[in-house]
Amino acid sequence: MTNKTVRYHLQLLEGRTTISLDKIISDLMAIKLETVPRTKEAHIAVRKQLESFIAHDLGRSGRGLGEYITEKSVLFITDKIISNKYDEWWFEALPDEIRADLGHLEELKKARESGD
Repeated sequence: MTNKTVRYHLQLLEGRTTISLDKIISDLMAIKLETVPRTKEAHIAVRKQLESFIAHDLGRSGRGLGEYITEKSVLFITDKIISNKYDEWWFEALPDEIRADLGHLEELKKARESGD
């Protein structure tokens, strides 16, 4: 039986960690990053992209990191229309009090998209 995941050694603020990513997600990320899947070049490009997900989230680490990386990876490979619809669904699924607190973020996002 072949290995269905690819292991990535990621550099965190506090050190290093290893995560496993489904091979299909890794391959699709490599293609989106304009590299040939399952090559050394692709592995490096995907690893750097995975590390950037963590860097953009203030050095997130600890429990649940693998799940977080997988979620970010799937959203990375989906087109913007689907990603935006997911974001809208997620926002609408939040409890009212949390959505109210985050409402200002939605306003900022809309302003950024319209170029204001």
